[in-house]
Amino acid sequence: MKMIKFPYFVCCALLISVWSEAREIFSPVQDIIKINTTDTMATFELHCSHSSTICRFVLINDDQKTIQADMNLEPKRSYQRHTFDNLEPKCWYRITKLIDGNVIESGRFRTRMQAPSVPKINELFCLNPNELLVRWSPPIPVHQEGKYSFRIEWWPNTDPNHLYWAVVSIQNDSQQVIDPYSVIIRNLSNENYRLQIQSHLFDTEYRYDLFSDFSSNQEFNCIINNDINMDNMEILWLVSIIFLSIFATLILLLVIWYRYNDFRSTKHYDLEHFQKQFQLNDMDKK
Repeated sequence: MKMIKFPYFVCCALLISVWSEAREIFSPVQDIIKINTTDTMATFELHCSHSSTICRFVLINDDQKTIQADMNLEPKRSYQRHTFDNLEPKCWYRITKLIDGNVIESGRFRTRMQAPSVPKINELFCLNPNELLVRWSPPIPVHQEGKYSFRIEWWPNTDPNHLYWAVVSIQNDSQQVIDPYSVIIRNLSNENYRLQIQSHLFDTEYRYDLFSDFSSNQEFNCIINNDINMDNMEILWLVSIIFLSIFATLILLLVIWYRYNDFRSTKHYDLEHFQKQFQLNDMDKK
């Protein structure tokens, strides 16, 4: 029998072709490509490179080992974009490709941190005609790891383009500070200003910055009005004074009403006594 000899380069080409076909299916993270992640979503390009079998993609919570999503993809050569939503912020997940129940490849990723909430201005208090104390509420959520900072902007009403700003950074040991969510604005002039605050959160691991919308701007003027916003204690004192004033007024009205009725009853008794005495005297004369 005559043996057919293949050229060396043909054998190499066949081996490379077979290896490439196997690598197309079994090579790690070849058919799972991460496109983009947010705090609650992850978008991938998925590919079922098998010729006839349906590919199964499973999204698993990497910490709790629970299935978050399960989808099937028809066999085809083109990549398909798919988005997994309702994910937890800053949580590790693993997306796995299975064919006939066998794990083909797997990729691990982490969602981004949740953007900080819009800061709420709690107090604007003028320390003097040129200085303003600003207090705001902590961001939500406060348990996220990262560096928080706040951008405070203020500008005159007459010139909105003349913008002033300051940045307050919250350190990891901010619990030792009496009031970390506050700042004193100085060098104010005698005019009306507007002020707004924005929250920033910097992810130190992935090196990106998240920020909230600006708070609703508030107007202030330290010359015209020294107390811009009343805090809770001032409101409580004001309500207490009003309540005590109303209570004292009611007590005074009750006292006046009681004394008036007592005076009327006494006067009526004296009149009857005088009439009886007058009648007795008249009878004695007769």
